[in-house]
Amino acid sequence: MPGPVRAVIAFQLRRAAPHTPICLDWNGDLSKHFGLVPGKPNAVVIAADGTGYPVDVRSEGVEERIETLVEALRTRMLTTR
Repeated sequence: MPGPVRAVIAFQLRRAAPHTPICLDWNGDLSKHFGLVPGKPNAVVIAADGTGYPVDVRSEGVEERIETLVEALRTRMLTTR
């Protein structure tokens, strides 16, 4: 993906989720680690312990599922401290 397109995508993500750390895996390193399909839309929510939770971003309700997963992980982090 050309650099200018990457910059636009990164800007849009920062604006849409300013308080959520997001890693854009341009080289596919995390894709290999979490067993994702190259060239397909993929998302992985990574917990503080490094556990990855792949999310199918092509289906309905993906935003709600990601928010629910992130909230569950936040709750788990707060209760296990």
